[in-house]
Amino acid sequence: MLLQDAKPSARTRAAKLWATLFYGHVHRPEDRDAVVKGDTMLARCYRASPWAYALLGSTMVALSARLRARDPGYNWQVLGMALVVESAVSYLSDVRAFGDASSPWHATDRMLASALMLACGPLLALRLAIGSVTIPRTLRNAWALAVTLGLACKALSGRASRKGCLDAYLMWHTLWHFLPVLSSVFLIAWAMDWEEEVVPLAAQY
Repeated sequence: MLLQDAKPSARTRAAKLWATLFYGHVHRPEDRDAVVKGDTMLARCYRASPWAYALLGSTMVALSARLRARDPGYNWQVLGMALVVESAVSYLSDVRAFGDASSPWHATDRMLASALMLACGPLLALRLAIGSVTIPRTLRNAWALAVTLGLACKALSGRASRKGCLDAYLMWHTLWHFLPVLSSVFLIAWAMDWEEEVVPLAAQY
């Protein structure tokens, strides 16, 4: 009787998915010049996209007092500074070290990006679930949609890189890096009470 392979556990499947998202990219040395020196709009946007993390981090630092009032359990200033650091690390890994598999920036980027993704994704979702922090429903739903779309772009960029489709990789990875820009808008809206201020005003009419 043939023995069937045991189905992977949920933990194993989750670990495989995480590895696919953050460790599944292939940067080919022959594509380096097109990425680092290319003058196409796609290449330029790709090179600029890592600095979106600095935008989000700077927003967190600038609004840290308001954010602490909303959620004292998070050290928003430290998280913001870590995102600024990740912006530089991401640029060094995805642009400057493109095609150089031996560069230590790749491992550094993966570790820091994984930690920040946990802090801004699953950890925040857990704290929402247990009631440690409250976010208005509209912003919460928009944040969840943005994270879902961002992860889809990340997965598609990895798939494109493994297939050697450079343009598709540049497009999807740039869109993945655009997620912090959306997050900055949501963060400002939450910190400045935009939703709470607009709803009562609209209810008067």
